[in-house]
Amino acid sequence: VGDKAYFHYNSFLTETNQVFTDDGVFWKIPYAEVICVVRHTIIPIGGWCLVEPELKKLTSESVILDDFIIKSETKGTIAYIGTPKKNWEEMNPPLRPGDIVAFSEHDAFENKIEGVSYYCMMANRIFGIYGKG
Repeated sequence: VGDKAYFHYNSFLTETNQVFTDDGVFWKIPYAEVICVVRHTIIPIGGWCLVEPELKKLTSESVILDDFIIKSETKGTIAYIGTPKKNWEEMNPPLRPGDIVAFSEHDAFENKIEGVSYYCMMANRIFGIYGKG
């Protein structure tokens, strides 16, 4: 009670998740769709992880194009990672915050959490580690 929760946007697509009361309309969110809670810090739930996208400036041989920054949709640095779900095989070596990872653009979605944009995905959808950040 009192935690601020962030959850998968698909939760709003199911009208059965709506609860009508005298105080207004509320949403019940399935636990599996809760990405994280905030209690003085971000705490990922289940197998969710938050990945900071890799940013690159476009450059040419003669000019640095400061106004053009490309955000990778398939590479980033793990900022937060939840405890793996039971019966999930963990990567070897295990994923840790600071790891630079590869993932499919189809397995992640962008969400702003506490003012920062992260790619949100289940940890088992990460398919490679480039190295430590």
